[in-house]
Amino acid sequence: MQIFDAKGPFILKPKKLKKGLMLTEESLNEFWYSIDELRSQRGIYVFGMRAGKGYTPWYVGQTKRSFEKECSDRHKLHIYNEIMVSKKGTPIMFFLVQKNQKGPQNNSILNHVEKYFINVALAKNPDLFNVKGTKKPEWSVTGVMNASQGSSTKESRGFKKFIGLQ
Repeated sequence: MQIFDAKGPFILKPKKLKKGLMLTEESLNEFWYSIDELRSQRGIYVFGMRAGKGYTPWYVGQTKRSFEKECSDRHKLHIYNEIMVSKKGTPIMFFLVQKNQKGPQNNSILNHVEKYFINVALAKNPDLFNVKGTKKPEWSVTGVMNASQGSSTKESRGFKKFIGLQ
């Protein structure tokens, strides 16, 4: 069984530019320096925004190389900044680090875990930036999954806790 350890949240510190607060290659280099033990690891990462007391996932990805190389490429930097321009909050990153990863990477397990967490994040944020391998659900459970905001009831909250979604 492949095991992953959750790490985070880690705060990303954008630089103040003419366009506003933006992540730059320099700010990402500082970020990786601050969490040096994770930079060469592999697994799943989730970029999100912290606002108030909550977190909103905006992008779920997997590493084929390392967290640093995958999360820091120009394409991802563009995605993070696009999200930050349109959403308020503090940018954060969570990591699901593969334990005991020796030898070749098992891409089928990573693909499965990534798809699972994309679907979980999509249930929390229907505007998730990447929806690779998903389609909008044709069902909902009031106050639990794919439901309109504010539809929560005492029973739905109890069910979410019971089933492990809270």
